[in-house]
Amino acid sequence: MALVEGDGLALMLEYVFHEMGQPIAWSNPTMRSLMTKQIAQGAELKSLPLYIRETLLFPYLAGVGLIAETRAQNSWVRVDRMFRNPPRSTEQVLHPAKYFAGEGPKIVPDPGLSAPSGWQQVFNNVTGELGWAVFLEQHGVERDRARTAAEGWGGDRFAVSSPVKGDASLTNDRDLLLVSLSSWDSEGEAVEAYDALVDALAKLGGDATCKNRETLLRCPRIGGQETRLERRDDRLVLVVGAPRDQVGALVRKSWAQWKAAPATP
Repeated sequence: MALVEGDGLALMLEYVFHEMGQPIAWSNPTMRSLMTKQIAQGAELKSLPLYIRETLLFPYLAGVGLIAETRAQNSWVRVDRMFRNPPRSTEQVLHPAKYFAGEGPKIVPDPGLSAPSGWQQVFNNVTGELGWAVFLEQHGVERDRARTAAEGWGGDRFAVSSPVKGDASLTNDRDLLLVSLSSWDSEGEAVEAYDALVDALAKLGGDATCKNRETLLRCPRIGGQETRLERRDDRLVLVVGAPRDQVGALVRKSWAQWKAAPATP
């Protein structure tokens, strides 16, 4: 989507500049920054929740940034070739150098396989760099810090499960269980992400009282649920909403099944 929208928007801008008799300076980062800010300011989305606003704007803002970076040194022929091998992650869109270097996301196992007895998976997806940045900011982490922490993303997958007794029981967030496995570019990047998540999860927990021990965060909640975050080297396991008597086994099972592969070209 970002490639398509960015391509259309960049082509439109080039046409406008051409009609004015001026070349468009894609190689000028200041001009690109002003252009994307203009697009964002023109969108009537300020009243929307942060996640909706950011994901709606992303294909246009990040997409035109991707095309601008490409057009700065290449013709439209190179842009056309990108459609045969489009970006595979929001990270590749946000950081075109990673796309051109073939730095793809790491493969992470399905965390839904770790769901405890009595729970069934209802949703499974990838958060990605954009998703992590928005999640952190949504839960109180300052915007620049959230984006810096998310830049170390290497790959992830999360699964949401609900009680087997059925959808009729889904009356609040405590009827949902989330398991997220994420891999980061280095141990240092994982530490940075962990520290940002500690602050975000303290706000997410609501009635929870969180205790952090450098590589392990525990946030038990009133009602018997617990949020737990654990880091090992450059990887994180995050569990939200697990029954307190099952959270330990769930985290151990998640680590045991982990078989993250190197990033694929």
